Amino acid sequence: MKKPSATPRMREYLHRIERILVPLWPDARPLLHSSSCFELLCAVILSAQTTDEQVNKVTGPLFAAYPTPEAMALAKPENLEVLIGSLGFYRVKARHLIGTAKRLVQHFDSKVPSSMEGLLSLSGVGRKRASANRASSLIPTCPESSTVLVSTRAGTPRRSRN
Repeated sequence: MKKPSATPRMREYLHRIERILVPLWPDARPLLHSSSCFELLCAVILSAQTTDEQVNKVTGPLFAAYPTPEAMALAKPENLEVLIGSLGFYRVKARHLIGTAKRLVQHFDSKVPSSMEGLLSLSGVGRKRASANRASSLIPTCPESSTVLVSTRAGTPRRSRN
């Protein structure tokens, strides 16, 4: 499936938006704390029906105990449930985390897929979560600066901040 590209007019429009918004929020950062694509994916899965603040409280201990897809794939659901028990739907989320980790190990060489199709094949990842994960991983230095994301997804060239 061919990725849609922006017209020159749309690119200029997006650059105008970026010139307005980036100075207003120059230090935009994701609200979910993560240090890898795997951690971001897990945090996004955990974020359903809860706040980013609550997710951030559990991810530190969670990733200390299970830092890799391989480690999480071997986890017992009840062990994850203890770590994420303060979140709603923690039993379902524990199963999704383990299922996702197993699929990453078995089918994606323990790497988070970048394609929508690959992300949608993971346990607990629907279109909304897959889109959030893809968008956040497009620009690692500024993952949730919406204007930069929109510009990048529309096919505008990256510009230097120098």
